[in-house]
Amino acid sequence: MKKVVLVTMFAFILAFGFYLSASAEMAKEGSAEGKAYYTIMVNVLPLEKGRVQLNYTAHTIHSLADKDSPFYNTTGKCLGSLHVVKGEFNESGSCVLIRRGGDKIFITYKAKGKPGGTAKGTITITGGTGKCAGIQGGGEFTRYSLPRLEEAVHMAYSELKFNWKMP
Repeated sequence: MKKVVLVTMFAFILAFGFYLSASAEMAKEGSAEGKAYYTIMVNVLPLEKGRVQLNYTAHTIHSLADKDSPFYNTTGKCLGSLHVVKGEFNESGSCVLIRRGGDKIFITYKAKGKPGGTAKGTITITGGTGKCAGIQGGGEFTRYSLPRLEEAVHMAYSELKFNWKMP
């Protein structure tokens, strides 16, 4: 009988803790710093000498220190494109980040860099759904390429700094 009571109490404590973390009030405004990690599937279109077009899908995980941030432990999907000319690229894309509970945050970005090296860029937060509806903001990132898993599968991480505000 004691075991049943203890197991029931433990289950209740876990459920209550999950409820509190899922329903915790998130900050309406703030700044964040952290890292995002990517697995990137690339399609390459070689063009004339010195030019290449790359289109990609990236799956991402965001690790931010502030648990009150709407970006805390989000996952996401990005679609982007790089146009390489003479060893340097211009890049643009969009991401959908997903929070626990399903709320979404929409982001666009632009970057410049060298293939296989470092890229520097800007982030624009364009909106969201649910508790993140109306979110706006922006910031900057530096992305670092990591060794490839396979020819068409790239790995990278970004160091991020940005601000946001919700209505």
